[in-house]
Amino acid sequence: MQGDLFDTEPKALEVSELLLGIKQLFQPMPQVVVAGEVSNLTIAKSGHAYLTLKDDKAAIKVVAFRGVVSRAKFQMVQGMRLRVTGKLDVYVERGDLQFNAQDLSPEGIGALELAFRQRREKMEAMGWFSPERKRPIPGFPLRIGIVTSPTGSAIRDMLETIRERWPIARVILAPCLVQGTGSADQLARALGLLASIPPEKGGPPDVILLGRGGGSMEDLWSFNEEVLVRAVVACPIPIIAGVGHEDDVTLVDLAADLRGLTPTHAAQCATPRRADWAARVDSHIVRMRQIVESKKDELGRRLDNLSRRSAWQRPRDWVREKQNRVGELAVRLRQSCLQALTGKFFQLDALRDRLSILNPLHVLERGYSLTCKVEGNASPALLRDASQVAPGDLLETRLARGVLLSRVERVLPGQDPDSEGIPSLGGCASSSGNEA
Repeated sequence: MQGDLFDTEPKALEVSELLLGIKQLFQPMPQVVVAGEVSNLTIAKSGHAYLTLKDDKAAIKVVAFRGVVSRAKFQMVQGMRLRVTGKLDVYVERGDLQFNAQDLSPEGIGALELAFRQRREKMEAMGWFSPERKRPIPGFPLRIGIVTSPTGSAIRDMLETIRERWPIARVILAPCLVQGTGSADQLARALGLLASIPPEKGGPPDVILLGRGGGSMEDLWSFNEEVLVRAVVACPIPIIAGVGHEDDVTLVDLAADLRGLTPTHAAQCATPRRADWAARVDSHIVRMRQIVESKKDELGRRLDNLSRRSAWQRPRDWVREKQNRVGELAVRLRQSCLQALTGKFFQLDALRDRLSILNPLHVLERGYSLTCKVEGNASPALLRDASQVAPGDLLETRLARGVLLSRVERVLPGQDPDSEGIPSLGGCASSSGNEA
């Protein structure tokens, strides 16, 4: 750039020269910390963040490149108070004054604490911490997987606890980093490797212990990374987490099927105590012996009672007695059947007599007859009045035995049956009073 930007004699400058001169003025300035409220936040696909930092009187554009954003851990959101460390700069192509961020932190709360809260809310909404999702821990594991650092106190404490409490279990160690760059990815891969052990090599373990010793929040941060929490949720093997000390709570602790307060406690949760179970087995053996002795005494008493019965002492007499009893019962059964059948026969005869009395043809035995008029193919009509026929009609007369067919020669006028002078036909009267 020729000359000084602020020469006493005015000189026409190109726009780019002016902006480059201003940019050079800002370069020697030290980093400053600016606090304000986030607005107009945009996260580009490249990972860069563009936002406006403002207060009630002014605003300035801020750019945070991908590396700065990834180091921040927490997620920036609209309206949050933010502390930005960086330098002023000029974006020459557009002539914009902007603040290049070198470090981001939430105001009033630590960046890791905010990131922890944001991730916890997100994972809770996804159901990763739901009790219904978690699987039961096997009571008697024969193969126990451990995902932790191969050095340090955590692995020593877990192995010693397993050896003391449940020495029959086989331990499979998947060594990996437990803090620092890439540790979360290593831990997640280790869980996948344990869950995919083929059957010819013994198959997957019955339960997996995942943990490490204590440390600061930064040291334990790998156990808050989403890649590891997702692997814990997706693992088909029950997982017991034992991260740090009792006061240390990570997202892996919340997602695991069971949380141990420490690595040692996690190993205790995974194994039964051999001495306790030995005592319980001894107690059951004593109880079973008592039950067997009691049952044996009871059966002995029953056998003595049975041996004193006549069936055992005099079996022939007992069998003869039962045969006699069966004979008596057979006679009683036969008599009861005969009595019942006789009663039914009497009832049947009485019903037959009642039906015979009610039979309309029964009166024919007393000398009466039924006379009907025969008309072609029509059914004969019973005659009740002489006016129903005319000379020449064909009549059918039913007697107690047999039927007569006759024709009418003449019809006499009807008379009251109770009156005197009823015409007589040979001393016989028909039911219809007709003369044929």
